[in-house]
Amino acid sequence: METLWHSDRFSARLARLLLLPVSLLYELGSILFRKVYDWGWKTAAQPHPRAVCIGNLTVGGNGKTPVTIAVAQLLMDRGYAVIVGASGYGSDHESDAQFAPDDAHLDAKVWGDEGAVIREHLPGVPLVVGRDRVRAAELAYARDPDSVLVMDDGFQHLRLKTRVQLLIASPSRNYRCLPAGPYRESPSAIRYSSVTFGAKYQIHYHRTASQSLGEAFHLLTAIANPERFLATVTELGGVPPATTRYLPDHDPLNAGNLLEGYEEGATVVVTEKDWVKLRVHPDGARVRWVVVRQTATIEPAAFADWLIHKLETE
Repeated sequence: METLWHSDRFSARLARLLLLPVSLLYELGSILFRKVYDWGWKTAAQPHPRAVCIGNLTVGGNGKTPVTIAVAQLLMDRGYAVIVGASGYGSDHESDAQFAPDDAHLDAKVWGDEGAVIREHLPGVPLVVGRDRVRAAELAYARDPDSVLVMDDGFQHLRLKTRVQLLIASPSRNYRCLPAGPYRESPSAIRYSSVTFGAKYQIHYHRTASQSLGEAFHLLTAIANPERFLATVTELGGVPPATTRYLPDHDPLNAGNLLEGYEEGATVVVTEKDWVKLRVHPDGARVRWVVVRQTATIEPAAFADWLIHKLETE
């Protein structure tokens, strides 16, 4: 899809042109869908009065999970009780919503890769998983009415009214909606956010490897934008990987032949989102894994004061 959306090749430009009518209809539909709530024809539920949504307008990896973790940690540092919400996309608990167990290492198949990553960074923090965000907010409020619910994704979940909408804007040369472009809804929806990162407040991402990549290594990943990960790994290693293998976003990474082609003891570099699935692979011990972890900070520090003011006064 990245090639379709961003390539300058004639075939990609022609495909985008042919898909343009569908994209315009999709964009119009997204605008009207929001207007249904603007005009009062539908009313969003607000079962939790202090819910924070970290969202985006484009499909694929936009760094929402590291920002969710950063916002949750920021609030906990200020003394707030925090509950984190994740969609559980592609997991056994994707539908409805329920609290994950307190296990230190969650099964990504059961609770989703984002949920498993969040638990790794925020051990002991309650985690509610499921795409029914209204139900998730109900459960969070019932568990702790004084908590702040911090949700990974959900900007397009209009059934739930949130107190704060934090939007991650990903730069793109293509501002068309699906399928001719990467936008999940009209770019004009940016006006519904409480703040869009990149202007007054900025996100800074930090990427570190769990150990040295060595002289020769391979890249294996199942994320939405593998080219960005390739650039990161090349920078960390000083040289490009010997081989690259890209699988679809949210692939379970449990195929029996997944590691075929890698010699015994080969270094294979993966994202943390991949690792929470790969760590239980039955053949995982035959290679050397290097996990690249991504964290985020939000600057300037005044962001924390702004967020707390929004939570307490509006």
